[in-house]
Amino acid sequence: MAHVMSLAFSILAATAVAQQILPPVSFNATQQDDIACVAVIALVADEQRRGLATDIARVDVRETGKRWAAIVGNRVIAETGAPRELVALAMTDAAKAEQNAVTGNPAGPMLFTERFNMCVSKMQTDLAANAPLPKPARAK
Repeated sequence: MAHVMSLAFSILAATAVAQQILPPVSFNATQQDDIACVAVIALVADEQRRGLATDIARVDVRETGKRWAAIVGNRVIAETGAPRELVALAMTDAAKAEQNAVTGNPAGPMLFTERFNMCVSKMQTDLAANAPLPKPARAK
């Protein structure tokens, strides 16, 4: 997930240019929710890497979150035709929005934890549906 976050922050540096060059794309409600959940998972994964997410996450989302971010990103790109950079920018914006929703809100941490748990459930369901097929056993 650090890779996703570092990619997102790199893209953030080019936000002004990207917004001028890239055509606007609207995401449907499902895509927006998936992007927001990827952002929530990425924020927790980043904290887990730094050893800070002990209260929020009882599930390690560092690797699964990275895989799911790729699945969601590729799915949104395929469904919308949006450039990869625009989808990554949407993920970065969603992460900022999630952080802003918690900052200064006394109920923020509790709401974030609830959102995280819902997103983990969604991620696990999606990962199970997108799991690679096992390699066939060879006959002896």
